Amino acid sequence: MSCVACGNCTWGIGIKAHDGPCTAAELKQKVSAAQVEVAFSSKVAEAERGVRRRVTKQALSEIQFDALVSLAYNLGIPGSSDIFDLVGSGNLKAAGRLIASMTKARVKGRDGKTKFVLLRGLIIRRAGEAAPFLSSEK
Repeated sequence: MSCVACGNCTWGIGIKAHDGPCTAAELKQKVSAAQVEVAFSSKVAEAERGVRRRVTKQALSEIQFDALVSLAYNLGIPGSSDIFDLVGSGNLKAAGRLIASMTKARVKGRDGKTKFVLLRGLIIRRAGEAAPFLSSEK
């Protein structure tokens, strides 16, 4: 388990255990590769189900579907709902622009205050997720 910049306890490959920092006992827990794989597969399957459930009226290419799954994996289904609504209504370019703009994360500073910070990793990730919706190819 580890504590990430946003202050939440995660393990494996960024699987959120809970809000807030890990306890000392959690930090000592060993996690096997098999446990990580099972949790990751479950979370990806949950994101796939969410995309299929929320985007029913708009045909998606495989790359668009994969981009939405990536987004839903990272933000959760509720956090992706505005994007799903835009895609579902056929407004793909607006969905792509909104995805590309989602580049800040909530981070707790040393002073204990929470603020939104632009993250380079999110700029890169969101550009990849947005691209299939911004291009004219479907």
